[in-house]
Amino acid sequence: MPFGEKFLAIEIEAKLKIESFAPLIERLSRFSAKRESLLRQVDTYLDNKNKDMLTSDCSLRLRSESDLENPENSQIILAYKGPRNDDKYKSREEIETNISDIDAFCEIMKKLGYERSLSFDKLRETWLLDDCLVCLDRLPLIGNFVEIEAASQEAISKVISKLSIETLNQETKSYACMIQESLKEKGIESRVLYLEQD
Repeated sequence: MPFGEKFLAIEIEAKLKIESFAPLIERLSRFSAKRESLLRQVDTYLDNKNKDMLTSDCSLRLRSESDLENPENSQIILAYKGPRNDDKYKSREEIETNISDIDAFCEIMKKLGYERSLSFDKLRETWLLDDCLVCLDRLPLIGNFVEIEAASQEAISKVISKLSIETLNQETKSYACMIQESLKEKGIESRVLYLEQD
């Protein structure tokens, strides 16, 4: 087996802008979707001075995830995401692993020339419906989104139809990209942004 091959996976997701979660939660409950968790995720994106991650449409993300209802499930996850594929819904290579010592990891990355380019948090409520993970995300500056992840494009399409959200605007950009654009538009220089600052 080639080096690292077993860790490769393809992330497939649809991201849709939504004003209020209330009607969607009502539909999820009606279809007996299983509510999984309520999370606060702090995402920190790393890049080097040449911005190799940004210019190659890749990302290196360090996520500190706090489970607000079951703190023992909290974790720190490192994710590499490759360039996006040109599909109906966004898909890209993804490699994830857990980090036990965030300070040591950040020091290693600093030695390699990688430092924080952006940090922000989000509040995420997760549901399971028909083999899809449905995430209700609230973020600073850019608002509310529903993100649907599955192993296939077809599964995502079926859940979008089932939840009657076909008319919502689909967003192909990442949250990091949207937040950076919003920061630039508003003339905000800070690279650290949290919901409590809204």
